[in-house]
Amino acid sequence: MLVKIIFNSDLLYADSFIKDRLPRHLHNFLVECKEHGHEIIIPETTLLEFDRKQSVFLQKEMSEIESAKEKLSLYGVEVELDIVKLVSK
Repeated sequence: MLVKIIFNSDLLYADSFIKDRLPRHLHNFLVECKEHGHEIIIPETTLLEFDRKQSVFLQKEMSEIESAKEKLSLYGVEVELDIVKLVSK
């Protein structure tokens, strides 16, 4: 029996920046759906909300890296890095 699963923001949830892979619980759920032939539907509003939250997490991540770089500088350790490239790898 084919089931259509509509994701809402409660299902498409992450509590931190997703750098290179989905959270394990979400990945496992999607793999199970695929194995059983179920269709996943993500409404645009859910995706927009997820993207907005990820943007907030990304800004926080970049700010924390910049703060760490400044702290090291106080101790005479200079670190040259492109934070945007670092977090987008």
